Amino acid sequence: SAVRVGNQHSLPRSLEKKRGKMAHQLRQLLLQLSSIAGGPIFADENERRAYAGFLLDGCMDALETILTENQQQGRSIEESDFMCAEVVDLVTMLNRLATNFRVQTLSQLTSFPRFLSAMSMVGKWL
Repeated sequence: SAVRVGNQHSLPRSLEKKRGKMAHQLRQLLLQLSSIAGGPIFADENERRAYAGFLLDGCMDALETILTENQQQGRSIEESDFMCAEVVDLVTMLNRLATNFRVQTLSQLTSFPRFLSAMSMVGKWL
C-alpha cells in the first residue's frame, strides 16, 4: 500500500497545484525514459531486457495501486481528474514500452501476464 504523509485535502491550494505539476513532470520524465530502447547504452540484450523489466514493473505497480485504491474507495477512474491523468500517462508509458521493446522482449519478462491483464482492463475502461 502507498505511504501517505499528512492529509492531502488539508494542503493549501498552491501547494497542491505545485505537487500536481511536479508529479506530471516526473511522469513525463518516465515517459522519456521508456523511449530509450537501444543503442550503445546497453551492453547486451540481457541488460536491455532488465531495463525494460524495471520500467514495466514500476509502471504496473503504480497502475495497480491506483486502480486498487480507487476500487477500495468505490470510485471509478473517471471521478478523479488527477488519477485520470496518472492513468493516461502510465498507459502511454506501457504503449511506448510495447512499441520500443516489442512483444519478443516483453514476453520474456515475468511481469508480462500483468501487462496483458492491464491492457485488457484499460481496453474495457476506454
